[in-house]
Amino acid sequence: MTDLLSGLRPGTPASSQERLAASIARQVQSDLPAPDSSQEVAGLVEAALLDESRVNELTLAYFRVTGAAALTALGIAGYVQPALFGAAAFPLLAPLGGLFATVFALWLVHALRRGWYRVWLRRWIPAADALIILLAVAMIYVEPGLRVAAARPGLAALGAAACLFLTFSGLMRLSGTAQRMATLLSVIDWTLLALVLDIRPLAGTAVAVILVVLGIYGTRLTLMMRRVIAYEVGRERLDHMYRAAQSAVEAREEVLRMVAHDLRNPLSTIGMTAELIADMPLEEEQRRKHARTIARCGKAMNGLIQDLLDFARMEAGRMVIEPQPTAVDALLEHVSEMMGPIAAAGDVTLDVAAGTGLPLVAVDSERISRVFSNLVGNALKFTPPGGRVSVRAQRVGEKVRFAIADTGPGIPPERVSSIFQGFWQAQSGDRRGIGLGLAIARHIVDAHGERIGVESQVGGGSEFWFTAPLAARAP
Repeated sequence: MTDLLSGLRPGTPASSQERLAASIARQVQSDLPAPDSSQEVAGLVEAALLDESRVNELTLAYFRVTGAAALTALGIAGYVQPALFGAAAFPLLAPLGGLFATVFALWLVHALRRGWYRVWLRRWIPAADALIILLAVAMIYVEPGLRVAAARPGLAALGAAACLFLTFSGLMRLSGTAQRMATLLSVIDWTLLALVLDIRPLAGTAVAVILVVLGIYGTRLTLMMRRVIAYEVGRERLDHMYRAAQSAVEAREEVLRMVAHDLRNPLSTIGMTAELIADMPLEEEQRRKHARTIARCGKAMNGLIQDLLDFARMEAGRMVIEPQPTAVDALLEHVSEMMGPIAAAGDVTLDVAAGTGLPLVAVDSERISRVFSNLVGNALKFTPPGGRVSVRAQRVGEKVRFAIADTGPGIPPERVSSIFQGFWQAQSGDRRGIGLGLAIARHIVDAHGERIGVESQVGGGSEFWFTAPLAARAP
């Protein structure tokens, strides 16, 4: 507080507030980690590529289901009526292999639709496709007893089409490595098929060259698509950062206006009181009274600054709690001692009571006292003179539920969902605080792994509540 207020003079309120705001900003920035936007953008790009690749892989999986089902049907037909394919016999492995491929393709569709997809799958699925192509040809080409049969009509064309599909599938995975691997595997598959099926060298070489050319262009097209997606993600990120920066500037201006207003009154009081002490002959009792006024204003200013710093640390995830077994009666007694004088000054009845036989709770007593201070203080602030604020505690299962009820004006339903956000105020321009109390209370309760909420009715008052774990059940 001394460092922040050093050099402030009552005669220059504008510059004083600017220097104070700058001091708060420096302190907050020193507590916040520096963001690494390049790593964040790279992560977003990879996530977008992987998600798009999963969608494409799902499309390929549907083709696999269709092809595997057709292979199964052909295998069954060939096994039952070999004459349909011009063969004296048809291997039983053909329908069995087709059935296995169908089951695998259906499982892959199910997994991809549920969002299960990994980077390594983009490299290994092409290998599985290449193996399935070889097995499918082998199941059709090999006679019972593992004897090599004569090449069946159209088998070479089917093999070439399958290798083209394998080359094309690498493009759909948006990965240069996956595309190159798919191309290499398709060329290897075709080379083996050409040798086994005794395809003429010129025709076999021509198909292999076509596969290589398609693979090269597919790799270049894959890299181009990655650049386009990276550009789009980067542009979206920049747009998001621009909008966030605009919101941050607007929020900063609003916060500075609220802070300037809330600091102006106590700062002016300190200045005027200091001038009275310095310029006027006062009795000892009057000096002590003015000194207490200065101390009270300084405490209020320090509380405001501490709220700002605490909120910044909590938003950055830098708050640490130390739960200890604590008696509920002790917590409520502290609430009564702390908030009783404030209630009496506002002509509000403060009723604090706990249920009988409540067990110990595992809480950070200092932090939970802050929750009570903010919730009860907020209730006293909005309860009119002659009203009542009650604080209750009762056991609910393996937790203790604390409730703070008031007879204030209540909260409109459309605003209930916003009251635990930072810098929230019941009414625009409300000068009874800067709206950090409830946000800080939420952060503290969340850090305990518990819940906080409110039940309110316009004209019927509000009840804020939060839970605390029993000491025996605390992790």
